[in-house]
Amino acid sequence: MIGPEASLPEISLPPEEQAKPPVDEEEELKTLTMWKPKIRETAMETWTRNEVALYGVPSYTTPLNHQLTIVGVRSPYADVHERFGPFDPYSDVFFAFNPGFGFPSSHDAGIPQIASQVEWGSVIPLILETKCALFVTGFSAEDVERDVRSLEGVPGVSGEFDWVLTPGENPFASLKWEVAEFDPRLMVKTNWGIWGIRGKSFLIYFAVPSSLHRFPGKRREVDHVYTKETPPSV
Repeated sequence: MIGPEASLPEISLPPEEQAKPPVDEEEELKTLTMWKPKIRETAMETWTRNEVALYGVPSYTTPLNHQLTIVGVRSPYADVHERFGPFDPYSDVFFAFNPGFGFPSSHDAGIPQIASQVEWGSVIPLILETKCALFVTGFSAEDVERDVRSLEGVPGVSGEFDWVLTPGENPFASLKWEVAEFDPRLMVKTNWGIWGIRGKSFLIYFAVPSSLHRFPGKRREVDHVYTKETPPSV
């Protein structure tokens, strides 16, 4: 879990946040012009470790069993991307749950969040370069369509990906209705739909000298090479 609002246990909070006295939520709400959900502390398990030294930002690790470990990092993803490499497209995968790619940017007027360099605009190109799959969810059919359409015309994104999973309803979606954070008048089902992409790959064709044809086991088929170069015409 990576993001500026990732929930952390107390041991991983910066000293200035640990020293803050408890805040009365009702009093705090009176001073806000727009309600935002409060970032609550994650429950600390026996084996929870502070990982600030590893990631350079507030973070923690909690191993749940020998197969699954939860890592939380409170930081914009672009700032810690290199710390997670090298990436393997066969074993690494990215998930973005209800990211709101197509919602208007709160920093740059007139463009969606995926085109803003202070939001998703600096993140998605980095993920596509890894060639790892990125799965994205949406809370409704309209939300999924809005996010997919927002990919068009974005530098570093448009035309730079292949489809892994075409947009559709998620069979593992939540059945619970939730109040939408961006508009309390709306009710949504989180992760209603899902789709997946990965960085674009091309086929590179090569010729094998006829002198090698007589050797058994020599491959003369198409080799898959991940590259951003234009594939040769055949």
